[in-house]
Amino acid sequence: ERMNAESQVYAYDFEGDRYDVGEKLGFVKTTIEYALKDEDMKDDVKKYIRELNF
Repeated sequence: ERMNAESQVYAYDFEGDRYDVGEKLGFVKTTIEYALKDEDMKDDVKKYIRELNF
């Protein structure tokens, strides 16, 4: 309330996952997650990750 008294504050309450693609690790995690959800890509992505040998 204090912050709202000094300036307007807007918020949106939503259900679901939140992805922070403005941060490097968040961008990578989001890209991998969406690639693994894609039926055309997921097998190739899994294979690539296994082949990295880290």
